[in-house]
Amino acid sequence: MEDAAQLFSRWSQEDFFRYMMEHDAIDVLSDYHTQELPEANYPVVNPPWQKPNRKCLFIKTQLTQRQARFAALALHPEADAAQVPKWEQHKADLIEEIEQIENELNQVKEKLKQTLKHISWADMPEPDKFERLAPSRKQLMDIVKMIAYRSETALAAIIREKPGPA
Repeated sequence: MEDAAQLFSRWSQEDFFRYMMEHDAIDVLSDYHTQELPEANYPVVNPPWQKPNRKCLFIKTQLTQRQARFAALALHPEADAAQVPKWEQHKADLIEEIEQIENELNQVKEKLKQTLKHISWADMPEPDKFERLAPSRKQLMDIVKMIAYRSETALAAIIREKPGPA
């Protein structure tokens, strides 16, 4: 009896994938075709904006790390009188480093303000132009979502059949 249930489950899966091949062409969705963007005024991220933006994020991370180190020093001052001058020097070094990083961050932010974040596809420099993936990639994602939904539904049905602990 248990073998029959497993066999039926296997047939159900095969039927599902046969259906997906016939109606959604799941077997041909693993291609890597690309196509040009159809619209000339399609908005895209400006490549000259991306580099300063990455640098800004990197600098913000550095600044956060230095500020955390400074906060840790301020919260846990040295109790030993002999270590206090070294502790104060370390704090002063961190303050100077934080000020330098903040200055650099402000410069990068100013550069970002002067650069457009988005431009139209037609204005994009030729070496930076790219092609988008064929629409079949979206179909693949939709199909994977359908498969996940179907498996969740089947699992829910199995769970409903089993009686809970008494």
